Amino acid sequence: MRGKYDIVYMVKDSAPNEELRYSLRSIEKNWGPHGNVWIFGGCPDGIAPDRFVPVEMILPGKWENTHRLMKIICQTADISEDFWFFNDDFFVMRPASEDMPQMYNGTIPEVIRAVESPDAGVRYWTDQLHILDDLFRREGMSCLNYEVHKPMLINRRKMLDVMDRYRTILFTRSLYGNVFHIGGEDGGDVLVKYAYGNIDWVLDQSFVSTTEDSFAKGEIGERIRGRFPQPCAWEVQT
Repeated sequence: MRGKYDIVYMVKDSAPNEELRYSLRSIEKNWGPHGNVWIFGGCPDGIAPDRFVPVEMILPGKWENTHRLMKIICQTADISEDFWFFNDDFFVMRPASEDMPQMYNGTIPEVIRAVESPDAGVRYWTDQLHILDDLFRREGMSCLNYEVHKPMLINRRKMLDVMDRYRTILFTRSLYGNVFHIGGEDGGDVLVKYAYGNIDWVLDQSFVSTTEDSFAKGEIGERIRGRFPQPCAWEVQT
């Protein structure tokens, strides 16, 4: 049975990408019926999505490229009007469905306070979060944090509208979620940043996300690879 919504990935280049391979395997095993699987950006050897749209990364910054790719995705008329947006390091660890609720992690001010604590320091993206928080306060909007490492259901027309209205805002997930009041569940984040350390807190989650280091060297990567040993329909058999 075919689902209502396509699944869309952004992939920065065509270099070997084992996280993407296992993310696709996790979709095949644990995500219910869905439409086409798309990849925008670069497609690694050995991966064959239903649809691939090559996009050259021409801007120097990660967030600027992500912003640009999102616009290209939402301008692609062949994608379902609503689609599930995945990163290549999202893994579906338990059975889920395309009708699951949206997910967020607290509020933007809470994230800012946590990251700007003496232990965590200040990063470029917290400056952008301040810009977003100021906008939400000025316009009387909610300020939920949708910058989580979980899939997000996006309407193409609405995302294009909000990106056109707020052209300098790079955090399109939180912008979209708060402008359109999508609500959802506060399920926390599931990013395992480091290769070494306790991962018990994430083992019962429906979703897990990794860094290149934690996937390649850490216990979480071992568990993901062990959970999905079989090639999926979007891998080229050699």
